[in-house]
Amino acid sequence: MPDMSPLAFMNLYRDMVVPFIGKEGHAQVSVREYRNNTAAYREGADDLPQPFRPGSHAEKSTYLGLRAFSRLKPAVERLGDTHGHSAGPNRYDFTALQQPYTPASPGSAVGKAIKTFCPPLEYDGIVTVVRRGHGGIALNRVFAGKGSPRATRQVLQLLKLLRLVPDPGDNAALQTYCDQCLGLDCNGFVQNYLAEIGWIDSDFADLGTQFANSWAPANRRRQHLGDVKPRDVLVKSDGGHVSIIDDDSFSGVVSLGSQQVLRCHVVESCGTAHHADGRDGLMCTEYVIRELRDYQFQADRGLTTRPDRYRVYIARAPGGP
Repeated sequence: MPDMSPLAFMNLYRDMVVPFIGKEGHAQVSVREYRNNTAAYREGADDLPQPFRPGSHAEKSTYLGLRAFSRLKPAVERLGDTHGHSAGPNRYDFTALQQPYTPASPGSAVGKAIKTFCPPLEYDGIVTVVRRGHGGIALNRVFAGKGSPRATRQVLQLLKLLRLVPDPGDNAALQTYCDQCLGLDCNGFVQNYLAEIGWIDSDFADLGTQFANSWAPANRRRQHLGDVKPRDVLVKSDGGHVSIIDDDSFSGVVSLGSQQVLRCHVVESCGTAHHADGRDGLMCTEYVIRELRDYQFQADRGLTTRPDRYRVYIARAPGGP
């Protein structure tokens, strides 16, 4: 498993390079929006609920993701019937479509990114269009806020192959699709990061079965500032949000006036309500953390005159030191 910081992993989404078949080039997009549609993607819920009249922003987000998936799923099934073969219910093997893509300038930054993070066209195994199975990529998780970088690239490659966006050669069209239909919730980012570095099982991460309030069981909680380490998880005391401490700029405990505090950068996918300046989605923000009582800490997010302040538990991530 590659070892990378949470920030480096976030940048796989925010600076995503998507190679296409043969000589059709590549696209660069940013998968950055907050997306939490898990409840709408329970097994068997493949189609739009009827009737459905989206009202809130969250409902519109769910609607756009469901609509996009409901269009992609039958197109992938037709592709599997003509260019692949069935590998079980809702599962298709697209190995026959695998073709290498070599960028025009393999020594460039983009070329190196493709070589490092984008293996030759990723139809290199089983695609699962409803739910992940061993060795497969679950396309529906990408629309539910749980997609890995690899699965997200797979969706974008399929969109171009199947001509499901107005101009698949246009970065702007793919970026609009990403903004409207794709993204991550807080659990989705933390789960996929820990799976990427090998701390948890990737099948477990892709199923999205972990809730934010289950990341900090009593036996893994940190008690004092000096106990906190990079890659520990922060969980709001009400269980509504989870994030992870980055390796970079981890200064440890420092003095701030008369207080001892921990200053660090935290990587997370936030809903609008979770951030003082109204931004949402994937971000890396500086935090100031103060020790309280009963294994709780005060977290100030954003170095502003009115930081987003709340109480958290800090815990060792599963599989971590």
